[in-house]
Amino acid sequence: MRVCVFTNVGDTPWSFATVPSNAEYCLRHGYSLDVRRMTYDEALASQDVILDLLATFDLVWAIDADCLVTNHRQRIEEVPGLGDDCTVCEEGMPWLSWNRLNCGSVVWRSTAGSRRLLRAMRDARGDWLDRARYPYWTQSWLAEQAERFADCLTILPPRAFNSVAWTQDGGGTTWQRGDLVFHPCCYPPEARFGVLAHKLQEIIR
Repeated sequence: MRVCVFTNVGDTPWSFATVPSNAEYCLRHGYSLDVRRMTYDEALASQDVILDLLATFDLVWAIDADCLVTNHRQRIEEVPGLGDDCTVCEEGMPWLSWNRLNCGSVVWRSTAGSRRLLRAMRDARGDWLDRARYPYWTQSWLAEQAERFADCLTILPPRAFNSVAWTQDGGGTTWQRGDLVFHPCCYPPEARFGVLAHKLQEIIR
């Protein structure tokens, strides 16, 4: 299977902690790594980039720059419960019950279903740019459209491949040792580098 891990680093300093380690993960399993330097707005509208990658690869794993692969033994395509098309994880933070999904880690298989969903997301840009309606843009839009795309969208529990950590409201995390991904949503954002650098010591190789 041809697998590509796709990430956008933008101007984020925490990518210096994540990208080298994630590259090691890709080398271990024979994956390709596609690292782009786009603005945040460009990254939100990167559906065409993923569509282009799906023309070459059987599976594209799109992860945010602050996602650290913490279990190098687990192959992404072998994560239990992955759907046939697109798969995302629930957010899982109790104080964010209104925010169902976290799209910092999304698996796209090279299927007609994935392409249909990506094109629909791209074509709905005029809608999801309305932050009053969609506070987290494409992520909020996808949560709202989940039933519409139930035939090609699989939603897994938080720890499947996107274990989130938060600092707001006392903080908390779904991450446990052995999880595939540690994804810190820390504020201020500058704190993420230190959190991720420390987490490098807990990677399972």
